[in-house]
Amino acid sequence: MSNVTLPSNILTTEQLEAQKYAPKTVDQSLGRDAFLKLFTTQLKSQDPLSPMENEAFVAQLAQFSSLESMKAMQGAMETMSSNMLQARLMDSTSMLGRSVPSNSGTVIGGAGRVSQISADLPEGADSGRFVVRNAEGVVVFERAFGRQPASTLALEWNGVTAKGEEVPLGLYAVSVDIQRAGQASAARVTTNELITAVRWDEDASGLVVETETGKEINLAQLQRIGL
Repeated sequence: MSNVTLPSNILTTEQLEAQKYAPKTVDQSLGRDAFLKLFTTQLKSQDPLSPMENEAFVAQLAQFSSLESMKAMQGAMETMSSNMLQARLMDSTSMLGRSVPSNSGTVIGGAGRVSQISADLPEGADSGRFVVRNAEGVVVFERAFGRQPASTLALEWNGVTAKGEEVPLGLYAVSVDIQRAGQASAARVTTNELITAVRWDEDASGLVVETETGKEINLAQLQRIGL
């Protein structure tokens, strides 16, 4: 049996089914250009003996004008939002180099750099020990202290060992171990980290500051920024 070539405008049963169940990829939204094209086609196709009523014509023009206004407003809002974001980022550059409190228990220290650390002693301590360790966990500095009242103990490390030898600049872990009523525990320590970058976080819909130790903090969560 010889093959029969069908005209291009006639579909086989298989082609009709494939077309019927093919996924719809056409954008169904009526945009400005589509509205104008539909309106123009409607004017061309109207019955000359029964043309469109003036009220209907004016109503469709009003709809088109409203659509144009909404598009213009949307563009203006997007531009304003972008400008506000840029302004906030520019204002945030003043925070670069400032310090923020961190409970990471780490500091960038060494090379004679002074690091400020505070230990929370809500019930005081009979004695304690302030320890600084390098990235390998080796103790590079330690200092013992005696009885302390309930307070926030201010500590300082000037980037050298207990013998006064300078250690290289890097990431160091700090801890405060205390003794109270014969019980040993670790006090909660707070360090200061310098802000190195500020960026916009789409997921958080807000500004995020990045510190020198790699920590990221949402700007809305910051309670204090130091010099």
